[in-house]
Amino acid sequence: MLWYYADMNGKNSKPYAIMVFGVPMSGKTQFATKFSRKFRAPLLNFESIPGISRKIFLSVVAQIADSQQNLVIDHGIDTYKQREELRRTLHSAGYRVVIVWIQTDVNTIKRRLRSHLKSVERAKSYFEALLDQLEAPEDSEDTIVLSGKHTFDGQLKTVLSALSKNDS
Repeated sequence: MLWYYADMNGKNSKPYAIMVFGVPMSGKTQFATKFSRKFRAPLLNFESIPGISRKIFLSVVAQIADSQQNLVIDHGIDTYKQREELRRTLHSAGYRVVIVWIQTDVNTIKRRLRSHLKSVERAKSYFEALLDQLEAPEDSEDTIVLSGKHTFDGQLKTVLSALSKNDS
């Protein structure tokens, strides 16, 4: 698979930065974790570091990007501005940036939130606040859309197929 380290001619290709985007409980963290493990790519999760500023996060990403390893990034890319800021950092380090947008129907997300938060009211207010913050990817952004209800193997096949088309 071209996700690994070489293009069709056996030459090293630019590394990928896969930015996983979607509403909470859509399945994005599960996908990001499995994808990063499958390919032994570092997983950078903005939310897993309590109290980290955006500036420090971008600095850490830039330092890790110096490794030229494929990267998977989960969280911290809810708006176009956040994605563009991260994309500029990664492009300057020589990365090809792709957004994987995990979509799941509203009822499934609400059910997952209720189960996770153990409260219908908390789930409802959390969900409504999130919708105000998220910005769908622009047409100009290189985006692969996946269902958060599909199996990882199905999602993986879709992503690898799209990446191989990017390489050709």
